Amino acid sequence: MQDDLYVNVYTRSTDVSGSCKLFSVHFPNKTNYRFLVDCGMFQGKKENLRLNEMIPFDAEKINAVFITHNHTDHTGLLPLLVKQGFNRNIYTTYATSKIIDIGLYDSCKINSGELRKPLYTSDDVEKTLKKVWRCVLKREIHPHKNVTARFFCNGHLVGAAVLYVTISYPGYDDINLLFTGDYNNKNAFFNVERLPKDVRNSNISALFTESTYGDIDSTDKSFEPCLEHNIIQAAKEGKTVVLPSFALGRYQEILLFLKTLQKQGKIPLNMEIWGDGLTGQEYTRRYLYEDLGIKQRYRDFLPYNFKFIPRNEKRKYREEILGDPSPKFILAPGGMGYYGPIQKYISHYLSDENALIHYLGYCAEESKAYQLLNADYGDEVIYSGILHTKKCEIRRTGECSGHAKRDILLAFANDLANVKFIGITHGEQETRKKFASYLRKNLSNTSTQIGVMHPDYGYRITSDGVIKTFLTNFQN
Repeated sequence: MQDDLYVNVYTRSTDVSGSCKLFSVHFPNKTNYRFLVDCGMFQGKKENLRLNEMIPFDAEKINAVFITHNHTDHTGLLPLLVKQGFNRNIYTTYATSKIIDIGLYDSCKINSGELRKPLYTSDDVEKTLKKVWRCVLKREIHPHKNVTARFFCNGHLVGAAVLYVTISYPGYDDINLLFTGDYNNKNAFFNVERLPKDVRNSNISALFTESTYGDIDSTDKSFEPCLEHNIIQAAKEGKTVVLPSFALGRYQEILLFLKTLQKQGKIPLNMEIWGDGLTGQEYTRRYLYEDLGIKQRYRDFLPYNFKFIPRNEKRKYREEILGDPSPKFILAPGGMGYYGPIQKYISHYLSDENALIHYLGYCAEESKAYQLLNADYGDEVIYSGILHTKKCEIRRTGECSGHAKRDILLAFANDLANVKFIGITHGEQETRKKFASYLRKNLSNTSTQIGVMHPDYGYRITSDGVIKTFLTNFQN
């Protein structure tokens, strides 16, 4: 019977954080192999934070973990998994292995939602890093005699990958699983290659795709480039420009962007550019000095007149920067402005008419960034517990997003010859449903099954796709 070889699939994620999927492979000889794809931390919503306190799988029985990329919502609970008893290999790309330590050590400072104590210690991180197995892009690895995996280039981030897993058994058709991870088809620092022909033409039992922007096309006006215009205009008006940035990826891309504007003569060379935040600084150093697959011509991406705020004198330098009225650029971690050193700058410049705060990506409706964007000039707003009068200019752009929009994700799926099932993940639940409907109407292969993943139920997958769904029996 072909269904004697099958995989049960479970997910923890209900939105765009906490990415973690469990795959339990059942072989015809009654043996079992379990692996995770990502092991991420929940972020944002208060009700999500309690989910960080325990991973509801038996960690000692997990045989392997595959990591698609180095963002906390995909890696942040790895040390907790190790703390709970996981003692096998963690597989990821070579580039991700060279930077994964930064975020994990930084996450030691994060408290759980209810216990109000760190989720794990630096010792747990150290044990975790010893289990990381560096994988070369495109090259097969064999974590089990019946399991083969390959990582392929993904434009979402330096080190990010599309993951392809093949489960085989003599006398049975292969089960091929493909994971987009957080996906983009381009990146400022390297070229993104098309998947190889043997993968595109294979029988893919299940494709698991992100859906962050599953309800919007890349042609939408919210993604029209405006950052260059806004920055140039602010510089002409003598304004200070504050740029909240994720420490990994966006931080470095904006530095490259500013240098390009300088070289084109669009912003003045003598306008100071300050980089704050320990994690943003350390990731930037790795970009400069580690082999992360960055194109050679972009290895020197730091702008002219750029300075890091010294780690040991950050308070002194921040005070001097905030006290200096001359126009400047300030870059610091805190994508939506609700964490990290960027809070100090937003608090200071909210009431300054000679400042522009420019958000660089998605701003959730419940976020402080969204509230500030939608407040009128002169409105009283509370930020970091302090009442301010909004007088600065606040803008946002979607052009810098590292996530593919629904039309790009559709093109990725349509580039595959035969996909039996598509599991939609990493998006808000309503967005997942809208993306499912969009795929149903636009997929080339009209027979493809489509599922919206949720912790309450799992899928049983064979080489022919999903053969049943079932209620899960664990508490998320």
